[in-house]
Amino acid sequence: MAIKAEIEALSTSAELIFTSTSGTADFPQSLVIYNADASIVVHIGGEDVDTTDGFPLAAGASLSLDLIVGDAIWAVAASGTP
Repeated sequence: MAIKAEIEALSTSAELIFTSTSGTADFPQSLVIYNADASIVVHIGGEDVDTTDGFPLAAGASLSLDLIVGDAIWAVAASGTP
C-alpha cells in the first residue's frame, strides 16, 4: 500500500483537491483529508461546493473517504487561506 501526502493551500474559491484514479466498489481507494489550519473551517464536496452546502471540516479535524475511479473531491475555505 502506497501512502502519499500533499499540502493544498486553499482559498475562498472551490478547488479540486483529489481525483481518484483507482478503486472499485469492492476495493475502494481510501483518502484521508486533514485540515491542518488552527482556526479556519474547510468545506468538502463536489465541484459546486461552497461554505453553505459543503461538509464542514473543522480546524484540526480529519475526514476519511472511500472512492471509486473518477470520484473528484473539491474544497473551499470558509475564510482566508488555510
